[in-house]
Amino acid sequence: MLPDLELRVYAPIAEVVIVRVSGTVNTRTAAVVAKRVGHQFTRAPHVVVDLGEVTAADPRALTVLRTLHRQATATGTEIHLVRAEHDAVRPALRTAGLDQLFTIDSTAEAVIAGLRRQATPHDGPPQSGANQPDLNGAPR
Repeated sequence: MLPDLELRVYAPIAEVVIVRVSGTVNTRTAAVVAKRVGHQFTRAPHVVVDLGEVTAADPRALTVLRTLHRQATATGTEIHLVRAEHDAVRPALRTAGLDQLFTIDSTAEAVIAGLRRQATPHDGPPQSGANQPDLNGAPR
């Protein structure tokens, strides 16, 4: 591992692998990030890249995320970026045009909660009929 970059990988649930990136993402470290994130595409259908601990980001280096997006799409994996709204990352994402390619979520927990909501069947609209309550909640 490079001294100015740390990557931690964990799977809080079977459907999600989180790669937490800490330190500097530049042209020297981007290949390490790409390799580690890319290896997760066979582990889970959702890979979360947590950029909250990135201290500096080079827009040229972040273009590796575009390549990862293509690879993920080809394998049926979805990449989620989280905690990327801080000053070390947001301008670099914008400069690289990646803010248009990715949805940026607040946290990995928010991604997991959203996936759980999608997996939960939703009740349909209420059926009309005698058993439906009126606007005051009383049965008709």
